Amino acid sequence: MLALDAPEEVVYVRKQELVREELRRQRERYLDLTNHSPEAHVINAAQPLAQVVAESVRVASEIAQDFPRAIFFAGKLIFERERWFDRFLHNETAYAMQRRLQFAGLQMVVLPVRVLE
Repeated sequence: MLALDAPEEVVYVRKQELVREELRRQRERYLDLTNHSPEAHVINAAQPLAQVVAESVRVASEIAQDFPRAIFFAGKLIFERERWFDRFLHNETAYAMQRRLQFAGLQMVVLPVRVLE
């Protein structure tokens, strides 16, 4: 499991549709999940996109060495009512990772995650 994490302040700037308490709660649950999974790798998502993608691809490539037939999955938020800034706030990280992994000969599937309003 690759988990992208950033400090609460950084996440709040990117996802202002949630109140800070809810962001904190979700982040704590997310990190708790990674703490209970020995295969989890937490990646600092406060870095520039290129660095996040490079680190994710590096970790995925290491995993693929142990599991050559691995298929990687990522989620892409799909909003019921997309606003003009949603693509900016919810960037194309999953697709950037997919391109890099596929170029390296690894498989990755991006699955839609519906966000209902």
